[in-house]
Amino acid sequence: MAKSLLALLFVALYCTSYANAGYEVTSPTTGTLINAGDYTSVNWIINNVGPTEQLVNVILNNGPPENLTPIYTLCSGINPNVKTCSFTVPLDIPTALNYSITMGGTPENYAFGNYCK
Repeated sequence: MAKSLLALLFVALYCTSYANAGYEVTSPTTGTLINAGDYTSVNWIINNVGPTEQLVNVILNNGPPENLTPIYTLCSGINPNVKTCSFTVPLDIPTALNYSITMGGTPENYAFGNYCK
């Protein structure tokens, strides 16, 4: 299959969304199919706590929830009040079922998007 046809598949047996630092990742959601080369977005809401950081990063992770490995920074140094990170999916991201999104400025303030295994 050509790299342009590779897909990121957010499919779940168990999925959870963790909010910290006042953010909650709202998309992509469980079951979302995103092809390599697609232009897409990660979106979030700001909870009652509100953002505690002026700038955040949005990171794609791979692996089990107890051992997530950051594999690609989707957006870097963005204002959390924008509530979206738009990007082109890299062509070299392999098809897999265990991706998750992390956003925040520092690890202690990270919010985790849907994790699917």
